[in-house]
Amino acid sequence: MSIATDYIEGTLRRHGPFIIFVYAANFPFSGPMCLNMTGNPNETHAVVVNGVNTDLGTVRITNPWGTNTPPADIDVIIGLMQQISDRGLNPAAFMP
Repeated sequence: MSIATDYIEGTLRRHGPFIIFVYAANFPFSGPMCLNMTGNPNETHAVVVNGVNTDLGTVRITNPWGTNTPPADIDVIIGLMQQISDRGLNPAAFMP
């Protein structure tokens, strides 16, 4: 599946906040709870997408570890989701 920037906005409009899965080796956030990530290319993590600002090109996410997560660049999030999708896996989960 090819993921474009409108996927995030469309999913939020249809389903509300949703979970995305990313490989931790490319996790673009930091904090004390992130220190246990080894950088193993198969290690995954999940975050909740709860907003998008298409004018600024950012995505608002919540890290379930409770670390401060500033808005992330939409291209970074799309790229992380695409990595999961490229392995034949679904990068998102949401309520129907």
